[in-house]
Amino acid sequence: MEEVSRYNVQEFIRKLNSRHGGKYRFRLPTEAEWEYACREGGRKVRFCNSSDLANPSEMNFNGSAEKKEPYSVAGEYLEETTPAESFPPNSLGLYDMSGNVWEWTCSEYQDRYDGSEERCADQADRYSLRGGSWGSFPWGVRAAYRNHHLLPASRNDHIGFRLARDN
Repeated sequence: MEEVSRYNVQEFIRKLNSRHGGKYRFRLPTEAEWEYACREGGRKVRFCNSSDLANPSEMNFNGSAEKKEPYSVAGEYLEETTPAESFPPNSLGLYDMSGNVWEWTCSEYQDRYDGSEERCADQADRYSLRGGSWGSFPWGVRAAYRNHHLLPASRNDHIGFRLARDN
């Protein structure tokens, strides 16, 4: 899913949670949870494809030859969002964590991030986005790279989300 504001996501989560009658509770992941899942349970990998190499055949990003880095492979630049599961999952079975669309987290964006677990922010001016998008260069799809939008109402074809589930 793309072109969703944080407000859109929160409304979707509210409706989803009401349909399950309290059996499950869905929410956006914290930054720490997102990175832990991207790194396959905390492994020291540069990208969310189980590797230290960004490869356009394994993730959707700007892998054009002029954007190549020592830790990337040049390849086809698709220039748009691809359907979920277009690329192989990481070892936890999670798809598209590097590239495709930036993913909202529930964490307030802080200039300094140490990777520690934090709680979700109810209200903030800026929320962290993780994962990079189809338009990101290789450095922008690294597991550690962070981004933010100043307005939770921001939406474009580079922004999407993934959910975490409690219970």
